[in-house]
Amino acid sequence: MTQKPQKVNSADLISADKSSLKSSDEYLQIAQRSVPNYADTNVDSHSGSVTVFSGHKPEVKRFFMMPWSGILGALNNPQVRSSKTGAAGLIFGEVKEKRANGNILSLSALVVDIDNGQSIDDVRAILTNIEHPSLLSTTHSHGKNKDRVPFAKFQKWRKKKTEEPTVEEAQQYMASINKGYVDVVAVKYVDRLRKLPENGNLAPVAMKNREFLDIYYEPLDKMRIVIPLHTPFTFSDDPDIHASEVQFWKLIYKAVCEKLGFKYDASCADPARFYYYPSHALGAPHVNETFNVDAPFLDLDDYHAFTLDDVKGRRKSSTKQRDGSKKKRPSSFVGKNGGSAKFEYEGFDLVRWAAKYAATIHPIEALENRDPTLLLRSPAFNGEGVHLTKCAFIHEHDSPQGTKTAIKDGDGEEGFVITCLGEGCQKHNDGNGRDRLAYIVKMLEDGWLTLDDLQNPEYGGGLISQSFTDNRSKLYWRSDAFSSAGEVKILLEERMLSNPSMFKYLDAYARVVTNANTGSLQIEKLTIGGLGMELNSLVTWHRKDEDSEKQVDFPKPVQQQLFNDPHLPLPVLRGVKTTPFFDANGRLVIKPGYDRQSGVMYNPPEDLRVPQVSASPSAEEVLKAKGLLGEQYEGFPFHDDPSHDGASYAHMLALTLQPFARELIDGPTPIFFVQKTTPGTGASLINEIRNILCYGFSIGAMAIPKTDEELSKKIDAALIAMSPVVWFDNVEEKIDNETFALATTTGTHSARILGKSETVDVPVRCDWIMSGNNVGVGKQFVRRVMLVNLDAQSVDPTKGRTFKHPDLREWVKSNRSELIWACLTLIQAWIAKGKPLGSEKIASYESWSTIMGGLFDVIGVDGLFKNLDAVAESVDDTEQQLPAFFAYWWDQWGDKEVIIGRLANDEPDGYTGLTGKDKTVLELYNKVAGEIELGFGAFQKKAWQREMGKLLAKANGRHFVVRSNKEAEHFEVRLERRRTSGGMKYRLIRM
Repeated sequence: MTQKPQKVNSADLISADKSSLKSSDEYLQIAQRSVPNYADTNVDSHSGSVTVFSGHKPEVKRFFMMPWSGILGALNNPQVRSSKTGAAGLIFGEVKEKRANGNILSLSALVVDIDNGQSIDDVRAILTNIEHPSLLSTTHSHGKNKDRVPFAKFQKWRKKKTEEPTVEEAQQYMASINKGYVDVVAVKYVDRLRKLPENGNLAPVAMKNREFLDIYYEPLDKMRIVIPLHTPFTFSDDPDIHASEVQFWKLIYKAVCEKLGFKYDASCADPARFYYYPSHALGAPHVNETFNVDAPFLDLDDYHAFTLDDVKGRRKSSTKQRDGSKKKRPSSFVGKNGGSAKFEYEGFDLVRWAAKYAATIHPIEALENRDPTLLLRSPAFNGEGVHLTKCAFIHEHDSPQGTKTAIKDGDGEEGFVITCLGEGCQKHNDGNGRDRLAYIVKMLEDGWLTLDDLQNPEYGGGLISQSFTDNRSKLYWRSDAFSSAGEVKILLEERMLSNPSMFKYLDAYARVVTNANTGSLQIEKLTIGGLGMELNSLVTWHRKDEDSEKQVDFPKPVQQQLFNDPHLPLPVLRGVKTTPFFDANGRLVIKPGYDRQSGVMYNPPEDLRVPQVSASPSAEEVLKAKGLLGEQYEGFPFHDDPSHDGASYAHMLALTLQPFARELIDGPTPIFFVQKTTPGTGASLINEIRNILCYGFSIGAMAIPKTDEELSKKIDAALIAMSPVVWFDNVEEKIDNETFALATTTGTHSARILGKSETVDVPVRCDWIMSGNNVGVGKQFVRRVMLVNLDAQSVDPTKGRTFKHPDLREWVKSNRSELIWACLTLIQAWIAKGKPLGSEKIASYESWSTIMGGLFDVIGVDGLFKNLDAVAESVDDTEQQLPAFFAYWWDQWGDKEVIIGRLANDEPDGYTGLTGKDKTVLELYNKVAGEIELGFGAFQKKAWQREMGKLLAKANGRHFVVRSNKEAEHFEVRLERRRTSGGMKYRLIRM
């Protein structure tokens, strides 16, 4: 029964924090709890029926009578998703039971998809000028700029020419396949992807023994428009009249879109079409805008001049026989599962898979992409959209010539079809023919399809959950925890070889989970309960009695035994990455999943399509790669002294390449300090776009804490969380923190776990970045810093600044795949040359400096390490002030012991000599602070004693050349300290 509509108010939806909501349905749940309260009667009077679905083949969950403002609230909150599919979809109208054209009761909005090249600006102009409210939102594929087609298919179209494809041919091909891109999309270039090398790992697995053509064009705007109707368009309950009304609606839809000027997707005219909530990939460009919210709703009668009677002759053919019974198709054609028949492949339950994805899977497309010769050029069979294909069981046919096998994609309502009318296939299933899943199993066995194809969202599939495949091993609990744990360990050793779900990480066991807000992978340490949950997916426990057997919960003693066992046979996890990378041996890792050789989980976003990297990049490819990265940074005011020879840009390029080459570097990496002379020069922006390129999203900078203790805590927390970047922005004071210094020169850091008195040794694999305005660094940081100088040489750096691409963030996001290709190509060029090392070694960074030096020599970029002297010059002058202070000290006390002491007063009156109780180091400094600055000025004087103690402790045992004012000569002294019952005492010894 249709649920009773509810009128709701979604005022709360507009302000809802979408990051805290787990699914799209929660928006509507908020709406349901709201109370109507609208001033505008026009908006109040209109209630649109919104039907909420779940999944690809949905069942009605509930109806809402929602005012226009509520629809705005529900749709104006785009979600971050890795694909367009989500928890729910909508039809803007009422539907009874199953979603189908024959079940549509009414439509209350006109929904238009535009994805054929019409620009957002053109659509904005239309929506601004029409006198109706509307919502514009980009779809998940917004910004698409490439089509990948099998090269064999392209060759077939161009009649197997031997010349390399041209841009003009690609343009014509795009027209021939009727993708709607013609006349509005200009092809930029084409890239032919070769077959996988026999010994290489440079091409995706899906490209084995294949060739593809990538056709690149200007990014396409892809969007959806929702316009509410003044009066809902209703459909009759009479099937024949209803069929005419569907045709009538399609004609009206076309008339309205053409009159308004939309280059619409005609499939949206289907009344039963449902739409996923607005979404976009992490960091992808997206738009959500509303227009003329208070204007009158669209009246369909204003946009067409025909009636229902004009189309009543266009009814669908009857579905009944002459005797009144319903027509039936052969069971093999509709693809029944043959009762309780079981179909599986390598433990994968195809019956349960088909129950979920049969209506959406596209086997024709999957077969075509695997091997186009499997599909035959033959007329459609028994209906539109059905193709003839080779039969997987051709060896059982009476005649191997020809084929009578038909295949049809799922259409969203009915499942896919595979049937063969050959005698060899028809004799199965009591003469009804083979089940469609039997063909799928045979295609999998023969390599026509793979399990990845069946689960690929691009083909309409999806990962099958544990509830659909139960491949758990069966174990018996005999009250012996040690022996039972041993059985589990044997099972783990076998199961964790191919697709591990648990790992050894640092000092614990862990799993990789998905962040619900960002979609990125994170490492989560397993508690004893978490370990039990993971093991439950591998094993079921049973207990045998004398005459019965029953399943029991995971035995707690076994769980405890395994959790405390330090030797579970689990692979070691060293980190997670979202972009391709080179491992320690120079192997390019491009296959998603856990890479056993490097110990890294590689999880690229679904829309990342990096062009193939040549095994030995040519000079032209290297030049192209350098040019692409140069475009990214063109416009930033890199400023170096002539003697530094472009060091600032070279260091920025090294920072960009570093994440892709990080596994090649055995040891720590330096701090990259982006220093600017004036606020607004672009230090934050240059780091942000670099992070987007390297990691796919903006990584927030941290403010540097005021105290060493808080800074140490931040660094420890970032390293434990395995943050890819530790970035301190807007640094205002000198950096001289010991924890920071140690962390940047070690491969492993002992970090304290916040809130606990525990430490853990964590690998240091992050990028270190600092940025600030002319900030000095302590002496211990001089050799740890690679300087990037930005100087616009202007009072206001933002005026007159021009980048190669004005919207730099969006350009980097849109071209990220090509920019990653550029980084990989430059590194691969160095690997292809034998990985030559540079001659210059920097202390503590020997591996990093020699690898980067050799890499930059190969790719022909100058300037690396050329401004290290400028870093030394930027060191605060405390070090230079110490000899002068010790000269005053010598003149006052010679080689006598003195204490740090405390200030007798807070008013320095110049140096006049110290006597009696004033014989303290601190009082001496208080007298001469106007002439000598040791860096205490930022502290209150009550803190000077602590700071002086730290300074002298670091200077203990060091030698200094001083010039005595009394003796008018230079000589060398050494500072020594001695612990006494009266405290620490210091003295200078003349050498």
